[in-house]
Amino acid sequence: MTLTHEEAYDEMMGHIRTGWLASPVTSSIAMAWDDRRFDRPGEDTVGLPLPWARSSIAHIASERQGISSNSLWQETAIATIQVFTAFNGGRAISNRILQVAANLFRGITSAELTIVEVGPPIRIGQDAAYFAANMPCRFYYFQENSQT
Repeated sequence: MTLTHEEAYDEMMGHIRTGWLASPVTSSIAMAWDDRRFDRPGEDTVGLPLPWARSSIAHIASERQGISSNSLWQETAIATIQVFTAFNGGRAISNRILQVAANLFRGITSAELTIVEVGPPIRIGQDAAYFAANMPCRFYYFQENSQT
């Protein structure tokens, strides 16, 4: 089966939303979706910023799979869950959240999306009051010329 870019995006984001909300570690952590308004959460009772995350998908390549005029294209993309935790001691929390993100990506089963690579986590470090880290997931899907 083939997908348009929008269909692949919707399917991957659906998997991320479902997995994020299903985990007891992440279900209460705010997630910024690129198609919805988002306000960062406030602070906890001792004044540290509450953790939050952001999901994104970037299309990175198209590779032709044949020489006919109606070729199939392998479309490659990277889904990323970016995690932001309090800089003061946030790394331990970040590690637990990143593990959920890795397991979420590894658990995706789809007839249309093929997971190629999950991780490793990319630790960004301090970003204002936050400790930032990313969990990338490279995947591909196929698209016909007529869908472009």
